[in-house]
Amino acid sequence: MPHLLRKPAAFTLIELLIVVAIIAVLAAMLLPLFAKVREKARQTHCTANQRQLTQAVIMTIQDNREAFPTAENWRKEALANAGSEKIFNCPATSNTGRMDQPDYGMNAYLCDEPLGGVRAASEVVVTADAADALLTSREVVAMDRHHRGYIASFLD
Repeated sequence: MPHLLRKPAAFTLIELLIVVAIIAVLAAMLLPLFAKVREKARQTHCTANQRQLTQAVIMTIQDNREAFPTAENWRKEALANAGSEKIFNCPATSNTGRMDQPDYGMNAYLCDEPLGGVRAASEVVVTADAADALLTSREVVAMDRHHRGYIASFLD
């Protein structure tokens, strides 16, 4: 009869529900953190893309009589120096490499201008998140990609 006095080696339904509830609370606390980390990674990737695009534009300037590329061919010349069409895609969008709709635009006021004519290089935007291939005003800058902000590269 001693075996009748032993407790069964199993969890009760209440114990299992409590463990599941604790795991659900912990997961609910961590999921927003993962979303923020994922968005920061997208921002970093976008920053790297625009840095590489700006370097490609500067290389184009060196090949183009010390002048910025023209409005018609800045993407083609930047692509020749950058090496990949993926450079024009922001990871925060669903664009899948379509060159007719790039995610970054170049400052239209710089097109075909001599580099020596640029004053205050640290204040001149070269590329930015854009809804258009050329940046002509603040309205074409895509302000909704990175937590109601945008990423831009400057000339300096």
